[in-house]
Amino acid sequence: LLTVNTYLQSQKYTKIGLIGFCWGGLRAMKACGNGNNVSWTNTPFFTGISIHGSQLNVPDANVLQVPMLFIRAGNDPSFDSITAVLNQKPFGNKCEYEVYQNMTHGFVSAGANYLNPANVAAVDDVHGKLRAYLSKIVGNGSENMKASFITIAFFAFFVKIFSALL
Repeated sequence: LLTVNTYLQSQKYTKIGLIGFCWGGLRAMKACGNGNNVSWTNTPFFTGISIHGSQLNVPDANVLQVPMLFIRAGNDPSFDSITAVLNQKPFGNKCEYEVYQNMTHGFVSAGANYLNPANVAAVDDVHGKLRAYLSKIVGNGSENMKASFITIAFFAFFVKIFSALL
């Protein structure tokens, strides 16, 4: 991540965020903190997004340094314990939590059933929530956002980089 971050900043990208799906949600949370599993004191990322993140926990919430958006399905574990921790942080009011009660784990990625209209509607809604959240965190409104930030997406054990044109 440090190498990718250094490269992107050399290309004049000033806003670098992380999106993690399932296990990647935990990786995004760790990278946005300063715990034992990262090699920096201050995270280089401006935000993180965890979509049906697995193994999210209080110790990682305790060292989180930037706001995050957390999205889960109805059968994913509750956010209650990490919400209680993050609400005490200076950026706690910028964190957001969304629950898709009628969806199951993986509904936005590998477990998505695009033949199910309810799943398609939920994925469309998630995309809208992502855009709104990033616009709010970046602070200049989606109509003014260009390709001014890069999002690094974690999918299980590999990293995929893509530009977000909002």
